[in-house]
Amino acid sequence: MRKEKAPVTGREDCTAGTCNSTATRKHQSRAMQRAALLKWLQVHQRITTLQARNELGIMHPAGRVQELRDAGNDIATQWQWEADATGKEHKQALYVLLSCKGGAA
Repeated sequence: MRKEKAPVTGREDCTAGTCNSTATRKHQSRAMQRAALLKWLQVHQRITTLQARNELGIMHPAGRVQELRDAGNDIATQWQWEADATGKEHKQALYVLLSCKGGAA
């Protein structure tokens, strides 16, 4: 008799070695996402939409950037074209930290 596979929910624990995939991480609150995004911007000064999704596991970076702006941070948006992992070009935001007066709130 075949075992049925459990549906993939994106919140499973990684049991075989180390996993950096966002699909295997525990749920991150918006506050945790804002803190991670602000920390990245303080170190690197800029991040693209795809970087935020792939590196930080933030699926709606525009929302987190707006929340950081609402907290007093000055973040500029520039538009650019960038290829995803499949090579398809996407117009996406490049967020640039101009000044950090607020926090991650």
